[in-house]
Amino acid sequence: MKLRLLITLTAVLTLTAVVTADKVDLNLIGADAAWFTHFDMQKFDGSALNKIADSRGLAAKCEEIKNYIGLDLIKDITEVTMYGSIEAPKDAAAIIKGRLDPKNLTALAEKQPEYSASQYEGFTIHTWKSGKGEVKSGCFYNSGTLVMSKSKESIIAALDVLGGKSPNIAKAGCITSQDAIFQLYMADASSISSKSEHLMFLANVKKTLLAIGQKDSDVFSELIMQADTADNAVLLDQMIQGLLAMGQMQAAQQNQSALEVIKKISVNTEDTTVVTSVVLTTDEIDQIIASKNPAFSKICKSLRNGCGEN
Repeated sequence: MKLRLLITLTAVLTLTAVVTADKVDLNLIGADAAWFTHFDMQKFDGSALNKIADSRGLAAKCEEIKNYIGLDLIKDITEVTMYGSIEAPKDAAAIIKGRLDPKNLTALAEKQPEYSASQYEGFTIHTWKSGKGEVKSGCFYNSGTLVMSKSKESIIAALDVLGGKSPNIAKAGCITSQDAIFQLYMADASSISSKSEHLMFLANVKKTLLAIGQKDSDVFSELIMQADTADNAVLLDQMIQGLLAMGQMQAAQQNQSALEVIKKISVNTEDTTVVTSVVLTTDEIDQIIASKNPAFSKICKSLRNGCGEN
């Protein structure tokens, strides 16, 4: 069991899992956001993560989408920022930036089932049903910025933030990463600790950032957790160190490749902040994916349920 938890932790650190940006633009995100994700597609393009994804069908899927909507998801989209609440995660807003084609994308939306259009302070909000029967809404803030959500109310709220009518999260003291391709931030991670046994370690954590990016030709990941007190940070550090030690003992007998991966994980604590980090090669990540670890699947589902997924 401890070994499975360690493999899960390693998988989360490496996989959990869209204008050039040195880091996420917090001015795009509403002040009441409980979480946000940011994907820098320009950093992703040509990266080790890109190559891993392509080997599992991403390139073919992107080509299929390009043929349908005339948009290259890797080359034309430069970044995606998504944010929302814990209470209604499916109503999250996505801010998509890049070299977009409003005329073509609007024409495609108009052809979708149950299409309708409404106006809000000079903006046109398009609403339709997807092939799965889910309601979708989208609105161009400008030619290079598209706002999307399952909720028209979330679209309106996001437009107010973009226009400066509503406050953003820029002054909230969020943790962000300058080098990450993907980052997931939670303003109060303790709020989802009870949603699954796999998330109980977040009970005393106030701020969390998972950052994944490229280091040389390898993939780095950092899980940064700010506990509510320095004492709880020490306890969190001890818990992770204990899991690592137990995992190494079991892996030494059962799985040598897992042992080498676990040995690479480091934990550092300063005051209330605990940083768990790892750098893995693409071959090691391939092994983690190929293992189809059930605990990894469960924790990913827990994170989706806690943070939302559009």
